[in-house]
Amino acid sequence: MQDWAADMLEARTGAGASEWNRRIEATGPFEDENGLRAWLDRQDVHGYPQGMLVMEQFGHPDFLVATSDQLVDPRVCGSRLRRRAACRPSGSATGRCRCASP
Repeated sequence: MQDWAADMLEARTGAGASEWNRRIEATGPFEDENGLRAWLDRQDVHGYPQGMLVMEQFGHPDFLVATSDQLVDPRVCGSRLRRRAACRPSGSATGRCRCASP
């Protein structure tokens, strides 16, 4: 997804992610995400490209860099996984399992 957002950024602005990161560093430092987002809005950088640049400056959310094992809470899915071989974690925000009917 990062590559897609970077391609979109370059197509929309004519400059790639590395150039935008240089511009951000030259203009900043920004105290928080909102300050950077406001500046990017004034530069006509919106949507996914803006989100990508913000994440590159302030870090990616844990769920984007976590492994699938880290995302599944074994306390929630563990007993169901043991009871049903067909039970697979759905990856939903609730952490619940979506189990196939027998």
